[in-house]
Amino acid sequence: MVCKLTWMVAQTVAQAASRRGVEAAPAGALAVALALALALALALSGCTTPQERAAQAQADVDRMMTIYGPACARLGYAAQSDAWRSCVIGLSAKYDLQHYGPPPGYYGWGPGYWRGGWWGPYW
Repeated sequence: MVCKLTWMVAQTVAQAASRRGVEAAPAGALAVALALALALALALSGCTTPQERAAQAQADVDRMMTIYGPACARLGYAAQSDAWRSCVIGLSAKYDLQHYGPPPGYYGWGPGYWRGGWWGPYW
């Protein structure tokens, strides 16, 4: 809905500019029009359809299966079974946790804050 509204506003601004003639506008108005056009383009670039989001999610799942699937098969899980899928998700989550860290805890303090955290357990 927001994307459709933004698109309608962009069309209206373009039609108004073509009727008035952009050449006759003062330099300040051109700068404002350029800034508005840039903001509208940025807003429109953020719009995705549910089909595009679903395609991105499917691509992410395919990437996880390609990367972690062989490792889970070597661990003894039968390919394309529920246990294999659980292994793929678990290895992906483990990688994400190791490389991106745990989510922030209560009031933004990380889970390791009260257990020594960055200073070690004996601080």
